Amino acid sequence: MGTKLNRESYQELINGDLAWLSRQDGCLEKTHVVAIVENSTEALYSKQAQLVVDRLRGQLQNCVNHLDRAKRRTYLPELEACIESANKALYETLGV
Repeated sequence: MGTKLNRESYQELINGDLAWLSRQDGCLEKTHVVAIVENSTEALYSKQAQLVVDRLRGQLQNCVNHLDRAKRRTYLPELEACIESANKALYETLGV
């Protein structure tokens, strides 16, 4: 899936998965999978999840700033790679 689904569409897909799982033989793994799938909608679409993403994004931005300051004090080629990697991760979170 290349596009992000809205909550209702995602829940429809999950309901289909749960219906399929209910027809399968019971085992510990099935119980575990059902528990995860049942809670996935809330986990993906809750405000709490967005707060965690926002906090991690802020921490990552702090890391980028720290690396930039360190780069100004001393030049290490490794810092360039670290900054580039951190910036890439930061920009990828903007789509979340």
